[in-house]
Amino acid sequence: MSIHIQIGGEFFREIREKQCYYVDKTAFIEEFLSNNQAKVSLITRPRRFGKTLLMDTLHEFFDINMDSREIFNGLYISKNKNLCDIWMNAYPTIFITLKEFSGYTFQKSINMLKDIFSENIKDSFSFLLNSEKITDNDKERIILLQDNKAQEDELITALNFLMSCLHRHFGKKVVVLIDEYDVPLAKAYENGYYDEMIEFIRGMLGRALKTNNNLEFAILTGCLRISKESIFTGLNNFACYSISGYDFLDKFGFTENEVDTLLEEIQYSDKKKIIKDWYDGYVFGDSQKIYCPWDVLLYAKSLMKSPKAVPENYWINTSG
Repeated sequence: MSIHIQIGGEFFREIREKQCYYVDKTAFIEEFLSNNQAKVSLITRPRRFGKTLLMDTLHEFFDINMDSREIFNGLYISKNKNLCDIWMNAYPTIFITLKEFSGYTFQKSINMLKDIFSENIKDSFSFLLNSEKITDNDKERIILLQDNKAQEDELITALNFLMSCLHRHFGKKVVVLIDEYDVPLAKAYENGYYDEMIEFIRGMLGRALKTNNNLEFAILTGCLRISKESIFTGLNNFACYSISGYDFLDKFGFTENEVDTLLEEIQYSDKKKIIKDWYDGYVFGDSQKIYCPWDVLLYAKSLMKSPKAVPENYWINTSG
């Protein structure tokens, strides 16, 4: 069969350029921009439901440093020409994923956050060092972050500082995307330094997201809703979209129609009942049935190797 299913694919551009099988979730962009009034949005969904891929898709769509029209061609969002003209590749964008974050002590966690900022600057923002709109003092601070030499107090303000530099350079406010924001807090809870970490994350997000003239909007994703009182203190324009709400219901995970389409593509429509019995395990809102994409794709790939393949509990084996 000519269909290529990429398991665990999290890079939108790679999936599109390699012509891997892709379930189009770009309608999220239209729904978000049309209906969302909050400056800061937190979207909570279960693990392995496509959060990182969607955030990478948003990064490709909004980032002013990219040229993404070709890889969005033919997808839902490309049909909304007016929206694309206004928003596509039009805003400086910071995308941070904390998905692979780990740290058995608070200091090791801080070192990992230093690495994350260092890599982001090297990969995406080193051009700021040549900007005439950035002061020499700020360039020295960018170099500190880039060279992994920032102190803890400089790190806690790093996101806000980077937003300020991008705003000055481009003359446009900044889109901030933070994927799996809750992973450092979960690791801290597991390893006994939760109070230190939540104080740090509260300070970092507070400075970046609270009444910040550099911010166009921010989207955070995670598995857990950390209480607003403990981490999002003082954010007046904040919205949380959980699986019990009614927004973005079909934008994470697979709907029944999307699963049926996949089975038709691989010529195994006769497996619909088996997949439904095994993987139709969620209801978002009060009625939207959702399948776990991790399970569905792994089973589909097994079927492409052998029609005798049997379903397994793939999802449950992906975490401790």
